[in-house]
Amino acid sequence: MLIKYNMLSKMSSLSNLKIYIQSNPQQELAAKVSSYSFSKYGFKNIEILKLHEVNSLKDKFGKKYLRSGSMVKYDPDDLQSFTLLRFMPPKIYNDFCLIIDPDVFLVRDPTYELSKCINNNKFKMFCTNKDGKIKSEVCFINCKEFNLWDFDELIEEMFLGKVDYQDIMNFNFLGVNKIGNLNENFNVWDNLNNSTIFLHTTNRITQPWKQGLKVDFKINTSKYNYLKNFLRKVLGLKYNKKLFQNRYIKHPNLEVNNFIKEIFKEAIDNNYLNIDEIKYSIKNNHVSKIFIENLRLKKFDD
Repeated sequence: MLIKYNMLSKMSSLSNLKIYIQSNPQQELAAKVSSYSFSKYGFKNIEILKLHEVNSLKDKFGKKYLRSGSMVKYDPDDLQSFTLLRFMPPKIYNDFCLIIDPDVFLVRDPTYELSKCINNNKFKMFCTNKDGKIKSEVCFINCKEFNLWDFDELIEEMFLGKVDYQDIMNFNFLGVNKIGNLNENFNVWDNLNNSTIFLHTTNRITQPWKQGLKVDFKINTSKYNYLKNFLRKVLGLKYNKKLFQNRYIKHPNLEVNNFIKEIFKEAIDNNYLNIDEIKYSIKNNHVSKIFIENLRLKKFDD
């Protein structure tokens, strides 16, 4: 009974759980909608981390870092330039927190599963595991007395070419024995089912709020793989279409499309987004005019 009571007590206190949502200008609207999806379930302590407000990363814009074995430029205008923010919360916080990408949306109450993690004293952090690989897009971390990395040192080593970006993103520099498993339903990729807790629209090319816009991200692949797929395309063989797609396309899952449309519309109706910032985002190609028009917003017409 005592264990059950402790878990219920933790669940009741989770409404004050710190939620960090990573963002950059390209995904700030999505981050605000993500924030709204948490507020629907009673979460209040939500903060959007903005890339351009973090000086230690701003100083790195245009500089080279190690990625997939090569030194490449850090482009702040890339759709996913925010990803290094995943490692920042232990520097600025001192308790349990959830860290997510801006294209992750809460679908149903997560408190029971999170309470199980809080009661697990073996790990300082928890992530989902897909096909044997640790995924860092959704992390649950105990920042108190955190000792798994130092944010500034980690970034510096990457820009010095001492540690690879891919190894950072997959936590290869830590080892799987230091990471607890987060329920797989906390990171459901481009699909909705009766168990989905977090919907992650991870396939960038089909993010609904970007439909029709020019692609603003680079797919990192080897020259060999690119050439191989180009030749297969020319020869009429099966090839990786993502390598050559220059515009965002419609999401193939109607249920996901409808969920995203509805959650955006609710966020606007509840003043998480205002019309001026929507118009600004359309002007700067951060959100699709097609998508906004399909929401049929009376506010937008007025």
